Amino acid sequence: MKRLFVPISLLMTNFRRLVEAEIPTLRRYARSLHRWNTSANDLVDDTLVNAIAEQHLWNHGTTLRAWLFQIMHGICLRGWVTRNLTDGIEK
Repeated sequence: MKRLFVPISLLMTNFRRLVEAEIPTLRRYARSLHRWNTSANDLVDDTLVNAIAEQHLWNHGTTLRAWLFQIMHGICLRGWVTRNLTDGIEK
């Protein structure tokens, strides 16, 4: 069986196109996690930056939306933990 060679630039472009299609869904999920639009927008931005930087970890053929939600959830939890730890130290 022959393996098809797919240029990495094509894979990256396809990945970015798939991620771009998920942005409205990411925004809705971010708004459910944060009350303020600016915080929700920052969360989406951080998620997109992490997803593009770590795109080699996504397994093609698995659900991209679930993977992006997992990244977003992790960023959100780290933010909550950091805020709670710093609030505890200041008191």
